[in-house]
Amino acid sequence: MNQQLVRVAAFLLMASEVGCSPAGAVPSSPAGGAAAPGPQPTIVLVSRGDPASLATRPFVANVGTFQLTRVFNATLSFKDEQQAANPYLAESLPRLNTGSWTVTPDGRMTTTWQLRPNLTWHDGAPLTADDFVFASQVYARPDLGAAQSTPIKQIEGIEAPSPNTVVVRWKQLYADAVVENGGFYALPRHVLQDALDGQDSAAFIANPFWVAGYVGAGPFKLTDYVPGDHLDALAFDAHALGRPKIDKIRIRFIGDAHTVVANLLSGDVHFADTFTINPTDGVSLEKDWAASGQGGVLWSPTTIRMALVQWRPDYAEPKALVDLRMRQALAHGFDVPSVIETLNYGKGAQTPSVTIPTTAFYAEIDKVVTRYAYDARRVAQLMEQVGFSRGADGMYADAGGTSFNVEVSSVGDDKN
Repeated sequence: MNQQLVRVAAFLLMASEVGCSPAGAVPSSPAGGAAAPGPQPTIVLVSRGDPASLATRPFVANVGTFQLTRVFNATLSFKDEQQAANPYLAESLPRLNTGSWTVTPDGRMTTTWQLRPNLTWHDGAPLTADDFVFASQVYARPDLGAAQSTPIKQIEGIEAPSPNTVVVRWKQLYADAVVENGGFYALPRHVLQDALDGQDSAAFIANPFWVAGYVGAGPFKLTDYVPGDHLDALAFDAHALGRPKIDKIRIRFIGDAHTVVANLLSGDVHFADTFTINPTDGVSLEKDWAASGQGGVLWSPTTIRMALVQWRPDYAEPKALVDLRMRQALAHGFDVPSVIETLNYGKGAQTPSVTIPTTAFYAEIDKVVTRYAYDARRVAQLMEQVGFSRGADGMYADAGGTSFNVEVSSVGDDKN
């Protein structure tokens, strides 16, 4: 049985609206010709630690401490809250069985993207298809460590037949080719070409560009970085989806969850993302804000908690684990709703597959996936079929009187 763990994000309610306006949208004038609103406050977000890189695909992993790279980056496509792909830097998504997404009999693919017109990087330089070609050259270098990662290893090559056309040639079938453009992102050639040509891999990876000098195309552009304390960013006027409605943000680095909660309650922090607070903190904040309505908590499925049974004959102990009926008995023995209630205050989501239930195509998976509901009677039936009967002490044993015992291992964590 699988159980989705929950990601929690908490926020204070602000007077200003959060989001990005559509490209070309013009704010309507207040009724009666009232004066425009005054300057907005700086919206303060929290990350658990300093970034090792602000790139969407970093060469040095942020190790779960910095999750806000989306602030500084734009991709050909993005996933919405339902995990569905939407065009971003591209005008539209490639469509299978059209000229924009072709598959050859030998299993290779080609996806073709048309960029929106007049795209720019944060420093004002044009963002063109050539920046995707350059990025492919960077990520394909074996000494930089990304060449064997997905989807880089699946990509045969990237071409730019025109400044606004990106053609990705795939070595094999890849279903996620249009989801966040398959996990492949542009890099600013005009900033990084000299570094790529003149630096060894260690120096290139350590180049100040990746944090302090970062140039992206996302909704906000970096204006200041104080290591160990914060990042400051301004709304990017030329953002592909329109200028953000928030003018300024600050990302503070706070590693202690109790400190994050205290700052949320005091109003010194307006948004705390995943990994900065845990579900226990989220429940506490919900209670504190229930009456006042001064803030809210967003819950969403994230990682999976699952039970994996060892059924390779050489390692299974007891050997009965190799019997399908025994594994089915174990599956029927998990009271998953109670686990969710106990470990995550009822905020998790039960799923019989590794797919998050909010995914757009989950209904199709749900039609064919096998479910094992908690059922003690079914457990007993299956155990008896395998040769284990329940004794007066409530424990199962085989015909020779050997008790059924299973070793359970887990990662080290209070909840595990």
